[in-house]
Amino acid sequence: MGAEYTEMEQNEKNIHTDGLLTVQQFAALIGKSPQSIYKRLNKVDNPVDNQVVNPIQPYVVVVEGQKMLKIQALSELYGMEVEQPIQPGCQPESEKLSTPFNPVEQPIQPPVDEKSSDEVAFLREQIRHQGAMIESLNKELEKEREHNREKDRQLLDTLAKLAETQAALAAGQNAEKQKALAETLIEGQQMMEEERKETPETLEADFEEEFSDETQKHGLLQRIWAVITHK
Repeated sequence: MGAEYTEMEQNEKNIHTDGLLTVQQFAALIGKSPQSIYKRLNKVDNPVDNQVVNPIQPYVVVVEGQKMLKIQALSELYGMEVEQPIQPGCQPESEKLSTPFNPVEQPIQPPVDEKSSDEVAFLREQIRHQGAMIESLNKELEKEREHNREKDRQLLDTLAKLAETQAALAAGQNAEKQKALAETLIEGQQMMEEERKETPETLEADFEEEFSDETQKHGLLQRIWAVITHK
């Protein structure tokens, strides 16, 4: 790791004053292999509609037959911050190149406002408290619902027992009525049977006796009338 870090530092120190990088230097700074960079350099633009197929191509410069890359490609293609070209053999503090091994110093973030932090903590506590209240209310509501369900079950049981009692009473009353009707029918049937047992002679004797009495009554009335009329 130390040898690699030394090589990276050497690559940064070897950047030309005119802002050009060799393929090896460029590849080392972006963490790619030189072969992949050469492969991209060999791609050409689309000659039909002048569409740029290889975005790195505009940054290629040929110096004494050697392809080199402009240092601006680091920032414009890879987002690496570049301030000024680095002089060969040195790297001034005021002119630094952002690399994985030597990043540009970032501005110090301002401290968080303590008042804002307290407000955030207060709001979080309020949210937590409200959440606890909602949970408690939900539990109370569930208990009330269970209590109502129990009352409904008790009411249904009471209604069912009342219906059974009414049905039993109705059945008992019907039984009493049916019993009384049956007794009446039996009594009537017995009376009819007793009347049938009487013989025709008995009926005839009763008729003659009643007729004889009527004749006697009629004769007595005639005699009384004769006395009254002096006949």
